[in-house]
Amino acid sequence: MRAIRAAGDATILARVSGPDVRAIKLLLDCGVEGLLLPTVESAAAARDFIAACRYPPRGRRGAHFTVSRAAAWGERSAQFRDAEASLLLVAMIESMKGVEAIAAIAKIDGIGMLFLGPLDLTGSIGRMGEWNHPEVAALLARAQHAALATGVPVGTALVPGESAAECFGRGVRLATVGSDAGMLRQGAKASLV
Repeated sequence: MRAIRAAGDATILARVSGPDVRAIKLLLDCGVEGLLLPTVESAAAARDFIAACRYPPRGRRGAHFTVSRAAAWGERSAQFRDAEASLLLVAMIESMKGVEAIAAIAKIDGIGMLFLGPLDLTGSIGRMGEWNHPEVAALLARAQHAALATGVPVGTALVPGESAAECFGRGVRLATVGSDAGMLRQGAKASLV
């Protein structure tokens, strides 16, 4: 996180492994500005995620501002208590079950974005990475249409042959265009040519 901050202005997002209250509290206390919860498949799962990120009475996050980097070790305690209003909480939709629950998930107060994970979506129907298969194309279109229809901002990862501009043109607000490992691999391959 310090390296990201040193590189310039950026919103720091972290993907959590699950709705683990302790792990979420640690990340929030370190100062992340948003969390992504993978494989959200129900409104109940989204509600549990939000509760783990909110202080009582709206949630169950523990408060101990004096030992928090995000609150400048207690110096900004008053502002820190209000920080959850600007926290971006993202429900990742990565399965057919999640697609079926998009409308219910989006209604949970605190969900700031729905993020579609296309590769995991393809795997959830037994067609991992079969981008040209009609069943895959139909599922991805259904997921995106359902998510956009909620009015909640939508993010996604690019699929092969797709550009960020195309995603933005369809109404997507955040597009991941690759990964550090993928970019390093591409750079290494390019140097061999």
